[in-house]
Amino acid sequence: MSTADYVERERIGLVEALRSQDATVTCLDRFRDHAVEAVEAVTDSPPDLALHPDTYRVYLPEGIEALDCPTACLHIDAYGGVQNRANMSRLFDLTMICHPHYIKEYSQRHPNVRAFPHAVPVEVYSHIDDGEEYDVAMIGRLDGADYEYRRQAADMIKKMNVTSNDMDRYYTYEKMVKVYSNSKVTINVSRGEYLNEAHLSCLEIMGAGTLLLTTSNPESGVSHELERLGFSENKHFATFENLKDLRDKISFYLNNDTERKLMAERAREKTLEKHTYNQRAKRLLKWISDGIPHQAPARGMSEGEAAEIYVDYLSRRGQIDETLTHFRRQRKNRGGSLMRSLGKGVKVTVRGWQRALFS
Repeated sequence: MSTADYVERERIGLVEALRSQDATVTCLDRFRDHAVEAVEAVTDSPPDLALHPDTYRVYLPEGIEALDCPTACLHIDAYGGVQNRANMSRLFDLTMICHPHYIKEYSQRHPNVRAFPHAVPVEVYSHIDDGEEYDVAMIGRLDGADYEYRRQAADMIKKMNVTSNDMDRYYTYEKMVKVYSNSKVTINVSRGEYLNEAHLSCLEIMGAGTLLLTTSNPESGVSHELERLGFSENKHFATFENLKDLRDKISFYLNNDTERKLMAERAREKTLEKHTYNQRAKRLLKWISDGIPHQAPARGMSEGEAAEIYVDYLSRRGQIDETLTHFRRQRKNRGGSLMRSLGKGVKVTVRGWQRALFS
C-alpha cells in the first residue's frame, strides 16, 4: 500500500524480489484518499495482501481497516517512535518489523507481530568487485545531532595511519557497494540510542565481503541484534564500545589478515544464504499462502476510534491536512477521545509552521 514514487531502496528490493517469485505487485494511486477506493482503482478483485511499507514520505489513506483483504504494515525503522508506530499497526492484520528486538513492545498493541529483518539484493552482492583499495571504509550521514558519534569516529579514522574512502561525500548505491567490497574493514556507527541494532548497513557490509566492525552497548544488557539473525560476534562480525576500542580493533584486524578474511568470508556466505530479499519474499508469500487472519484491532472499532489512530500517527509526522481530516471524521462519529485528538491537532499545526519557517 504505497505509491510508486514512495517505494525507495529497501522497498524496491522487496518489490523486485516478489515479482521474481511471479507475484503481481501493484502500487496505489497517491492521489486517492481512501484505501478501499485506491485498491478498487487498480484491481477488480481483492488482492491477496495489501502491504504498507514504512515510508520516508507519509502516505496513509483512511479506511485501511475496512479493506476486504488481509493487510500488513512493514516498519523498517521499528525503533523510531515505537509506541506511535505500534499504535498505528492496529489498523493492519499483520505487523512486520525489521528489528526483532522490538517484537515484545509491538506485541503489547497488536496480536500478530513478526520479524522481517533487513536484507540485501542477491543479484548485486553475489557478484562483487573484491579488492583491497582501502584499509578502512565508512559511509553514512555525518550531519545532525543523531550522528555525533559517527562524526567523532570519522575524525579519529582520518588521523590514523590508514587509507580510507572519502567519508564526507555522498555515494550512490552502486558506488557504496564498490567501496565496501574494496575495503579490508568497514565501520558501521549506529545512531546514539540504537547502538546494538542490526542496521541495513550491517548486512550490506557483510554481503560485500568486508569485515564489519559495528557499535555495541554492553550496558544495555542485551546481545547485539545481529546475534538474533544468526550471526555470531567474533565469528562473523566484530564490535567496539568506544573510540579507543574502535582504534584498537582497526589496528588489530589490519594486522591479522587471516582472521579478518575468514570472518568476512563467513559473514558474506551467511548473508547470501539467509538474508536476501528473495528469502524475505518467499517468507512473505508463505505467510500469505498459510492465511493471514483479519485480526486488525481497528476492524472492531468504531470509525471515530479508528480515526484517533490516524490522528495520533499523522500528527506526529507533521501531516497537517491529513490529521485535521481524520479529526473531523472522529468528531463526526463521536468516537475516541476528542480532547486528546484536539490537542494533537494543535500540536501538529505548530509543528507544521515550525517546519515551514525553519526547514
